Amino acid sequence: MKVGDFLREISFGILPSHTDLSPSEQALEAFWNRARTRAKLYPLESLLGADDMSAFRPPTFSGDNPQEFCEGVLAGEISEIRTARADFPAEAPEPRVGELSILLDGDDIPQALLRTRQVDVTDEEIVEHVEIIYRAGQ
Repeated sequence: MKVGDFLREISFGILPSHTDLSPSEQALEAFWNRARTRAKLYPLESLLGADDMSAFRPPTFSGDNPQEFCEGVLAGEISEIRTARADFPAEAPEPRVGELSILLDGDDIPQALLRTRQVDVTDEEIVEHVEIIYRAGQ
């Protein structure tokens, strides 16, 4: 599809436009677009096109006490996400090294892009060790 055809389809409502999203979805999309560019996650995307990893926004995460958790991660005081096995959905795949997630603050505003660097699995819990690869405003 040519760019002009794509823009025409958006203007006639055939394809959803960015303005069809809620304000919180627009903020997430804007954050994801900045984060993946500034963190240089997919440097060849402009040449090779988007793949599954770059085309879809990662899931969001905010912890049990979102504001406190977010502040702790941003300050470097928290780098692990612990989930009791009993609380982990049986149908959900276990976390994998390299997976991304977007950290939300207490107001559901994206604050950081996290990457899982290690996963420890025991009978009692799953522990994801995460690192910040992009902060809002960088």
